[in-house]
Amino acid sequence: MAFELELPAVYVDAVLLDATPARPVVINRDPEPAEVQVPIGSAIFLDLTDVGPDGIDAAATQVFVGGVLAFSSGAFQPGFNGPGSSATNPQPDTLRLVIDPFAPFESLQNVAIRVVSQTVGGAFQLDTTWSFRCEDLTAPMVVGAQARALKRVRVSFDEPV
Repeated sequence: MAFELELPAVYVDAVLLDATPARPVVINRDPEPAEVQVPIGSAIFLDLTDVGPDGIDAAATQVFVGGVLAFSSGAFQPGFNGPGSSATNPQPDTLRLVIDPFAPFESLQNVAIRVVSQTVGGAFQLDTTWSFRCEDLTAPMVVGAQARALKRVRVSFDEPV
């Protein structure tokens, strides 16, 4: 399969070579680390990949969503095995996970994702965590009202309005 790409110009400011790449790594995360306003019904997408020759050991992989085990030893756990959940190998060195929780996240919930894995044979381990924040669906609440003048009232809310 060949791809053809034509760009009017390309500018590379700097290239940094890391001679000792981490193995394995998490790539293609969605939601991304520190992302905000994530819809509460979102699925979680991630790719675990090994830049070396070993590949990812799915049987030794665990994913925790909000501190709860969602994927372990090649199987999705109850509550995280929604219809969109899948574990595939698009390439021999990559494990692609889609975690589709049955219940939506809470409004403004800070969701931590922790991935623990290793390469086939156990030579290299991974234990990484990132988080994202869900959208705010909670209406502001009035926490106080004070008359400031005959026709003016100051109303305070529990969050910026």
